[in-house]
Amino acid sequence: MVFEWIVVGGGIQGSTIAAFLVKNNKVSTDKLRIIDPHEMPLFKWAKSTERIGMKFLRSPFVHHLDVDPFSLRSYAAKHQWKKSEFYGSIKDHPWKCLMNTVRLFSMILD
Repeated sequence: MVFEWIVVGGGIQGSTIAAFLVKNNKVSTDKLRIIDPHEMPLFKWAKSTERIGMKFLRSPFVHHLDVDPFSLRSYAAKHQWKKSEFYGSIKDHPWKCLMNTVRLFSMILD
């Protein structure tokens, strides 16, 4: 198969680029390949945050890998996550496990 885009690395930067390309209709998922030695995108990020016991993302809910700043909140509502899964009344820090659940491709394809 011939790919239009090959992204080297499934970490934060590679996943962000892949999400941008797909969400902005620059490439279809069947024409995009992410090359990474790990089975899942963001594998090292997930392991690192697990290792340090990080329960919440440090950034507000609008700062994540998707191009739509409100997609994380929309995803949470669609999948019936409770408001209590978000921490803080001002910045709304989402649970890290929400990000781990969503991961890159479920956000892109949902």
